[in-house]
Formats: sequence, C-alpha cells, structure tokens
Amino acid sequence: MVISFATFLSCSEAQPLSSTQSDITIQGSLTSACQSLTTRELEQKLETFGGYNKRYQAITKSEADKFSKFFSQQAPTKAPALNSTKKTRGKGQAPSYPITNLISVARRGSLDQHGFHHLCTEWSAITKLSAEYFPRFLNEVICDVKDFGCLDFKGICSQGSFILDVLRNTGKCGSDGKQIWEVVSQPVRSCCSCRLFQGSFLGKYL
Repeated sequence: MVISFATFLSCSEAQPLSSTQSDITIQGSLTSACQSLTTRELEQKLETFGGYNKRYQAITKSEADKFSKFFSQQAPTKAPALNSTKKTRGKGQAPSYPITNLISVARRGSLDQHGFHHLCTEWSAITKLSAEYFPRFLNEVICDVKDFGCLDFKGICSQGSFILDVLRNTGKCGSDGKQIWEVVSQPVRSCCSCRLFQGSFLGKYL
C-alpha cells in the first residue's frame, strides 16, 4: 500500500468563475477559411460547461501575470528544464507547445505559510497552450524533476493534478461558416506530495 504525506500546498477543488473579458478575436485558427470566434463567443460556449477558473486559467498573458503566486521565493535565472518547457529550435521555427515558465520555488525543507515543512521541492509555473486551445494559460505547481526523493529516500515525490475543461479548435467549419470548437479535458498540475514506500519503518508512525 502506498501512503501519501501532503506537502501542505493548497490542492483544493477548483471552483469555476465567470469572466468579463473584452470582445477580441482569437488569432492562430487552424482553418483560415472559417470565421474566427471572438473571445466573448468562446467564453459563452465554455460557460455552458461551467466557465473557466480564474485561479488556474487565464485568457491573456496580462491575466496570467496576475495569477496568485503559490510560493514567495522567485525562481533563479537558470531554472531546471522541464519536459513541457520550450525546446531549442532553429531560426524561423515555430515554438513547441505547451511552454512552461517557472515563476517561484519552494525548496524541500522550507516552511509554508502555515509553518509546515515542504517535503518536496515545488515550482510555481505558468504554462501556455497552443493557439488551438482556450483559455491558453494555466497556473500550475510542478514537482522538481531532479529532487524526486523525500524523507531520506524513504519516499518519492509524486506529481498531483486535476482536470479542467478547455475548448479546442477542431479545424472544421460549421454550417454558419464559423470555427467549430469542442470541449476537452486539460490536466493541470496542482501539487507535489511525498509518497512513502511500502515497508518503510516510518509507516509505524502513521
């Protein structure tokens, strides 16, 4: 049996909130022959599925810059590479999405706002999805890819996540000549927990 030690990061259930964004056109559509939907039209479509959660999702970069920061310590200039970060590309090549930028960090052993120790190193990050998705920006918490052991390697740091709805451009046109967008499930990385290995002597303290 695997037992989890929470790192006391907020992993609360997301609560969808309504939005009041201006009526601008989403660029980068898959099919240029289709009429692009406006931001407001996309919001209204997403609202039929509960809307989007402003704590974890943003439509524009300026909105994303206002995300609540999970940790106070800023990320260093040379942050560790992540699987979803922008890959090295040649001149003229399009960026590879999703792109994840690390914002701040909570080191293993540091104290959180409640006075509890973080058992794993965690990064607060903003991830940008490709133009085929709406909303494009995600507020995430990511396990450090190199600091994977916890409790003197009596456990392992495990990435936690939950699912939010986003819209995806299908690249098809509707009978009205407008783009067809469908709702899809988007995993959002939300916390990092220390999972104790089975048979560890620490199990007797549980």
